[in-house]
Amino acid sequence: MRPLRPRARRNSFTVVELLCVVSIIALLAGLFFPSLTSARQRAQSLACSSNLHQIGVAVSLAAVDNDGQYPLIEPDPANPVYPASANAKSLYDTLSPYGITTNTLQCPADRPTAGNPSNFQTHGSSYQWSPLADGETMGNVQLYFRNRIFPVSSARLRLALDFTAVHFGRVNWLYGDGHVTWVHN
Repeated sequence: MRPLRPRARRNSFTVVELLCVVSIIALLAGLFFPSLTSARQRAQSLACSSNLHQIGVAVSLAAVDNDGQYPLIEPDPANPVYPASANAKSLYDTLSPYGITTNTLQCPADRPTAGNPSNFQTHGSSYQWSPLADGETMGNVQLYFRNRIFPVSSARLRLALDFTAVHFGRVNWLYGDGHVTWVHN
């Protein structure tokens, strides 16, 4: 009778070991993908805030060139607010001499959804201009109501915002003094 020799061990994975490794990788991927999505959304919101801040700087430069008055900006050229004689231009046409590009006017989170075009595709900008300050002097903006006039500080004057709440259900607002905040829509 032959003596029993121990079998030589092969250097390979068993099916059970391979399944364990695959399941661990799947579990880790399931844990990390939501945080990566959240980080991407935060980065998009930060890029949007930067765009709005650049718009605020350009508006300030345009106002300085216009004897301290905010320029007349047509919020939606397809549906004009101002008469043609006012010579109000779109946000891009007004601010392009001050360094604003079409990339600046597009929020990274403003994407087409389910066959609907993005706000950038529809309006030429992801940002909605608020005409409250148009034609007003930078340091002396006043809101006119039926029987009262209210002075508004530049820190409270809202100039532009996202068309839709694309940042965790919030919109970014640009204020007259140049700061940008998140606001629930």
